[in-house]
Order: sequence, then structure tokens, then C-alpha cells
Amino acid sequence: MSELGVPGTVVFQGLLEGPTAAWNPDPAELADALRARGLPEDLLEVLIEGGRGMLQPREHAYPRAQFAAEPADALGLALQDLFQERAAAADAWFSSLRAVEYGAHERSESLLQLAADGVHVVRRSSPWSPPPPDSALTRLRRNWPVLLLAGIGALAMIWLKRDFLVERWNYFVEGVFGE
Repeated sequence: MSELGVPGTVVFQGLLEGPTAAWNPDPAELADALRARGLPEDLLEVLIEGGRGMLQPREHAYPRAQFAAEPADALGLALQDLFQERAAAADAWFSSLRAVEYGAHERSESLLQLAADGVHVVRRSSPWSPPPPDSALTRLRRNWPVLLLAGIGALAMIWLKRDFLVERWNYFVEGVFGE
């Protein structure tokens, strides 16, 4: 099973982008803002392409226990700290950032929106259950080349050690049943 969609994890998706003329993001400043709000420093990476800047989340799931508060709220506060003195940047930049939190029976998605008056978090929840584990037959179908190579290797080792194995087998049979 992939790490996406595992109960007890949070996945960050989307991106925050805008013109670098309004705000040129500094990776050190971003890491400080994330750390100050109790988020992992490597949560967002800064990308600059031409005159556009982007803050993009890393593509892996974080354990929910790693966050002291709601992950989307903490990220919203970190972004609020970054855009607090840059009201023009908040208008020029666009956010499609969202935090998807997987629980045992519920999937909660929080969208972070930028506005001149701050960062707003919009939430929605839906019933959810994790996908069932793969059956043994599915795993066998997926991994048959590896199993075939392992089987060929095991048969080759048995063939090379056949005299030793026959000798050990005879020793075992004589020990159990006598002569």
C-alpha cells in the first residue's frame, strides 16, 4: 500500500504561486516560519521559474502525531506570518494548497486561501475507510518475476549442493530410524 491514504497521516498537496515582483520567497525565512508554528521545516520547497515563485509541498505523507495542532491551521498561521507585512503579495499570490488528513473512518480536506485580510482555511470531511490490503494472489501476480528468479536461484543452489544434501538426508534418516 502506498503511503497516501494511510490512517493517521496527513498529505499536503497543491501549490502557492505568484509573481516574484510582489514577493520573492526566501527558503530560510520559510523554514523559520514553518518551524515557529510547529511544522516540519521541509514541508514546503521554494521554486523560482522566470518571474514566478512557487511554494510546493513535498510529496510524502507526514504522521499526524508530528503536529501539535491541526496541520492546516498551523500552515495557515505560518503563511499568515509570511504575508503579514506583504498585503499586496497576498492579493497577487494564488493558493491551491490543501492538507488531506486520513483518519480511521474519515477523510478531512482543508483548503488554504489567501486574501488581503489573512489566510482562510475551508474544511470538508467525508466518510472514508482505508483500501483493503492486497490479497496473496494479487501480490503473487505483481511479484512473479522476482519469485521466479528466486526459485531458479534456489534450485541452482540445491543442484550444486546435491551431494552434501543427500549425505545430510541419509545421516538424518539413519539417526531417526537407525540402520
